Parts: sequence; C-alpha cells; structure tokens
Amino acid sequence: MIRMNGFRWIYLVIGILCLYACKQAPKAEQQSIEMPAGATPVPVQISDMNCFAERGQFFVTGVCNNTTNQWQRIWLRMEPSKRDGKAVYVQGERGVVFPVFSTAIPPQGRSAFFQGWDGKLFSGVPDTCNVVCAGAVSVEAGPILLVEQKSMVRMVTPAVTGKEPQEIGRQFSAVVSNPLDKPSQHPCVEVLLYGNDKRLWFVSTLDLTQEQPSLHQDGQGDIAPGTKRRFSTEITYNNLPAMLVAGKIGAMDALAFEKR
Repeated sequence: MIRMNGFRWIYLVIGILCLYACKQAPKAEQQSIEMPAGATPVPVQISDMNCFAERGQFFVTGVCNNTTNQWQRIWLRMEPSKRDGKAVYVQGERGVVFPVFSTAIPPQGRSAFFQGWDGKLFSGVPDTCNVVCAGAVSVEAGPILLVEQKSMVRMVTPAVTGKEPQEIGRQFSAVVSNPLDKPSQHPCVEVLLYGNDKRLWFVSTLDLTQEQPSLHQDGQGDIAPGTKRRFSTEITYNNLPAMLVAGKIGAMDALAFEKR
C-alpha cells in the first residue's frame, strides 16, 4: 500500500496569502510515509466527497467525520476506479493512504481533506473513487474549537462605463471560539469552497498563529480558554479548480482545529 502525506502540496488561492500560508498546486508532490505502528481502522463517515481529474492530476476532497467516542488521528485510503467499476491502480497498488488536515479530531468531530496525485502514477484515468478509513490512533484530548458567525461577500471588479463588473472572488469572515478550559496554542482553520452546484471543490488551511498580509485578525498567537477571535480573508479565482471557476463559489464553510 502506498502511503502519502498530502498536507504539503495543497493550494489555497487567497491573494498574497498564498505565498505564506498555502502550498499551491497544480503541481502535486508525493512523499511516502507510513502510518504509526498500531494504527487500525475506526468507524468514520465521509461526507461531501468529490473527485475529479484536471491539469494532468487526480484530486479528491471531502469531510471526514469521526464517529467514535475518542479523540483520533485519522488516515484515509483513496481507491480509484473507472465508471464501470473497473479498478484503477496507483503505481501497482490498489489504494493510496493520506491524512486529513487535523491531527486530533474530537469524538463526533470533523476534519476535511484535499489531496492530489500526478496522473502518471495511475494505470488509467479514474472516473471516480472510494474513500475509507485506512487507520487511526487515539490521541490525548485537547481544545475543541468552534467556527461561528460565518459570512461571505462577493468581490467584483471596479465599475467601468460600458462594462459589466466581473466576479473575482469572495471575502470570507468568521469567529473562532475556544469555549472550554484548554488553551489553543496553535489554532488553524480549514476553509471549504463549494460551487453553485453544491459540490465541494477545494479545501485548505489557514494558520492563525502566522502573520499574513491577506489574513486579518483581531488578535494574534494562541486563543485563551473562553475567548474568541474574528478573522477575515479574501479568496480569488486564480488557480482554483476549473469547474469551480466556471460555476463560481456558491457557499463557504470553515472548520477549526488545534495543530499538534
């Protein structure tokens, strides 16, 4: 089984922020890793899954729901196939293992994923795929971060006589809340982009401990117990998936986690 770390290559296009917070793709990078000894599959639910081929690569995205009663670090396995059900292999293997973004998902909590592979690694061009839990390890409990008061504003080009304004992206803002008694020393946010077709097309992360030109916050560093932090950022259509660019962003969501 091939195991890869997909966290390093992700590409969120957020203005200048991309230079600091995100790994851009169209170029997918593979790094073989092994899950920790003792990692075993646990019950999960995969929601909002979408997969597509573009720019010579194959992408999969979705949300992993931890349905256990324990904190978990979770790895998933993507198994590609043709539309008729015929298996597609990746460097001779049936599946590829990769982690979700959060390294510590609370009981009944969620974390998203967005992963891509060079199309040359596949025995054929996949039409679809199946994603299951490859393994997980229990981890210590930590802060549970909530994302509240989410809002999105359409960004357009300046008005010019004789020309219709063009949509160039969205401005997104939300509040991260740390309601329990544990400090969040390294808060991060997963940003999910849905098209007007209701499909999830793109996910990446923002590190709220880093100073970034296009990330605006009303605080810095850790988030103390019982406190909240508002943030906002701008998202442009540069280098986003072609189907999302064509159909435009219809909705956005965000999940927060403590990076470990």
